[in-house]
Amino acid sequence: MPVKKDNYSKGVAAERRVAAHLKKTTSAKVKQNPGSRGAEDLKVQFANGRKHFVQVKSSSKGKPKMPTSKELGRLKSKSTKNRATAVIALVDSNRVITRINAHTGKKMR
Repeated sequence: MPVKKDNYSKGVAAERRVAAHLKKTTSAKVKQNPGSRGAEDLKVQFANGRKHFVQVKSSSKGKPKMPTSKELGRLKSKSTKNRATAVIALVDSNRVITRINAHTGKKMR
């Protein structure tokens, strides 16, 4: 019988998936924050000096929920203080990753 994963494990797996995707497609340096208490799950440093603070949301059943207004506020505040772009990465049940700029709400490439 397969072992059932808890939400924390599923979330960490989604963070790893997003980190691997970013490393592969952008060759950026990606650091995963330990635990799940911070405003951001991933810190991304690009070669040109730009930074992204990424909050990952995932779902094993369809489309993931957006961060709460409190989570979004913390992410935006911390990213602004650190001169980084606040990004939400949504990982759906088909493992498709969608990145959204937290300030504008627009999809990113």
